Amino acid sequence: MGMWSFLDSKRDFRDAMKKADIYPQDVNVHLVDQAAFDAVDTWVRHIESVLAIENVKAKIHKHYRDNEMQQHFAYTCLTRYAWIGEITQGRVPAINLKALVGLGGKERAQVVRYLHRVLRKALSKHKNPRAHAMRSMALDETLYATFTTITIPKNHTYNPEDRRCRQPHLRQYVKIIGAKTNARIVHIR
Repeated sequence: MGMWSFLDSKRDFRDAMKKADIYPQDVNVHLVDQAAFDAVDTWVRHIESVLAIENVKAKIHKHYRDNEMQQHFAYTCLTRYAWIGEITQGRVPAINLKALVGLGGKERAQVVRYLHRVLRKALSKHKNPRAHAMRSMALDETLYATFTTITIPKNHTYNPEDRRCRQPHLRQYVKIIGAKTNARIVHIR
């Protein structure tokens, strides 16, 4: 099953990474948590887009048009990412629903073989998502603050005719949380 089960719960992924001691020690834990949550969201969006672009549900509907029970089982298999992971590895997920009680092991195996084939083809057509370092970042409201400072030179005299003086001498900054307490991260070009 591997990492597929972590796609169902962001917090489980975060906790497993902390337990495996993969988190870097010199980076603020909130930043790493946000990166872990973003990674899970990226994979979930990727899988959902592949399922939509390749019309997987439409293929299931067309293939199991006459057998509503198998069709229901196939749709149910796509509701959790852990089950999709089991299917991609060729295993039959253990789904215990009252609506699927009448479906035997042989019929479930047939559905899983079909889904395995369809999912393998769909996932192989699309590249896996990649992260581009230092191009963008997403921060929630706890990870940054904005502030404004007045920047007036000491020998400045106000001249109403000077166009630059008509605007207030204010600069707006963003303070991003860093590894050290009260240390502002600044990107200078």
